[in-house]
Amino acid sequence: MEYAKTLKKEHTEASQLAVKLNWLLKDVLWFKIANERQGAKERVYLAAEGVKAGVPDVFIAEARKGYHGLWVELKRLRGGVVSKAQRDFALLAQQRGYKIIFPRGAKEAFAEIREYLGVANDLI
Repeated sequence: MEYAKTLKKEHTEASQLAVKLNWLLKDVLWFKIANERQGAKERVYLAAEGVKAGVPDVFIAEARKGYHGLWVELKRLRGGVVSKAQRDFALLAQQRGYKIIFPRGAKEAFAEIREYLGVANDLI
C-alpha cells in the first residue's frame, strides 16, 4: 500500500510538470521516459527492449548554455533519494555534455528548466 501512495505522489508531481511544459513552454521539445518500476515479468521484457536503470524521468531536447540538452530526474518533495544507477547515469551524461538536475517537485523542476532555457519568470 505504501508503494501505491508513493506512485500517486510521483504521478501528481510529474503530471503538474507536464501541464506546465505543455501549456507554458509550448515550443520546447521534451518528452517523458516511462521507466517506472514494473512487475518482475514486465521488467524483463522492458530490459530486453533497452529500458535501463538510472535514466531520468524527463529529457529537454534543447541545447543551451553549452549543454546538448537537459535531463530531469524528478524527486518527491519529501523522501526520494538519488540511486547509484541515477548517479552513474548522471556522471556519464555530464561527461557527454548534458546537464542533469534532481529537483524536488514540479515547482522546483519548472523553475530550473526555465532557468536552463533562459525564459524570464515574468514571461509566463
